[in-house]
Amino acid sequence: MKNRNMKVIVSNQFLTQLADSVYDIAIFWYVYEVSQSALLASIITALTFATQILVGPLLGTFADRFEPKRFMQIGFLVMLNVGIFMAISFHFFFDYFLIVVYFGLILHDVGMFIVAPAKNRLLPRIVAQKNLLKVNGFISSSGQVATLIGTSISGFAIALIGFVGVMLSHSLIYLIASLILMFLVEITSKVQPTNIGEVAVAASNEEITTNKKTSILQELVQGYKYLRMKTEVFKLIILAMVVNVSTMVLPLFVVLVQVQYNGGAVMFGLFSAAASIASIIVGLMITKLTAKLSVAQIFSYSFLIAGITLMLLTLTSIPIIGIILYFSFTFVIVALNIKFNTYLITMVDDEVRGRVFGIIGAISGFLIPICSLLGGWLADTLHVNIVFLLSGAWIFCTGVYVFFDKDIQQIKEPPASEEQTLSI
Repeated sequence: MKNRNMKVIVSNQFLTQLADSVYDIAIFWYVYEVSQSALLASIITALTFATQILVGPLLGTFADRFEPKRFMQIGFLVMLNVGIFMAISFHFFFDYFLIVVYFGLILHDVGMFIVAPAKNRLLPRIVAQKNLLKVNGFISSSGQVATLIGTSISGFAIALIGFVGVMLSHSLIYLIASLILMFLVEITSKVQPTNIGEVAVAASNEEITTNKKTSILQELVQGYKYLRMKTEVFKLIILAMVVNVSTMVLPLFVVLVQVQYNGGAVMFGLFSAAASIASIIVGLMITKLTAKLSVAQIFSYSFLIAGITLMLLTLTSIPIIGIILYFSFTFVIVALNIKFNTYLITMVDDEVRGRVFGIIGAISGFLIPICSLLGGWLADTLHVNIVFLLSGAWIFCTGVYVFFDKDIQQIKEPPASEEQTLSI
């Protein structure tokens, strides 16, 4: 039963990522094709992060009120209808379609931010705790494969079946993803708290609840208070936000390839392929890679290696060395993300997991739009190499900090057992 659940949820997330990647490419292509404006195309990314920051926590709070599988299906229904709405609007509101695209994008992001917290609540109910890391790894690897496929076929799909056909195909994929959730069987209806003593659940149970008579704002505040009680978790989230300052370099990587490695589209494709391979490998091997490392060690080593490799990328102009460095950078970052997500799922109680993940997404993503714009300005004003050096040094210093933080060093993961699950 548990193996079937693993296959179903991984397949569901594969289809989700496939549909999302096809949708993203189609939207970017249409906006730039019509407007020929990089600024209007960049608004797409800005809207996504704005939705995550402003609406994500509220949707996470709603996720705590609903049965997670049903709430995921609501998210898929929203995104499915967005595709149909875009296809219809393309014919009837063509003169205003650019505005429709931005509106549809917001609705599509809302659907994604409904699915995400619901999935994090659902996972511990359908797989044993000891298998959470493995399942998250498989989801990461399958998602990367789906992104590669989606990116590869999007251009051909637009040429063959047009924008409307792509939107309807995207809706069909989401429909399939939603329907296969019916094959999931929960092995436990509610995951018990994992660290009762540390967060004083006996006291917090009276305050932190999910009550339909309680306002959404009150529940959201309760989620934040719960998060603040988890000192070590809160520190890790703040670290994630701090490290996200370095995301200013990600949109500039194509510039680095051109300037530092004298490469064009083919060279950039080789770097991207190396990153994709690294993501797939680490997802399949995550359990073995992190088996003997503590949470603090994973964070510290990942930050240190990522910082060093990012700085070294600016100190060589030999493509093969650059590709190896980028492979290493992606490898440790993806490993860290998978482990961090799994750790949060096991450490956050079921009753508040949705709203807590919504708050986490808002906090960690808060600086990304600002830093992306800052990175572009610094690259134009100074040099792209300087931006990568500063970002690498920033990440490296964060890794050093983790070594000296007592709260993070004392983090203990809950024992992986199946005692709380029901046998089928």
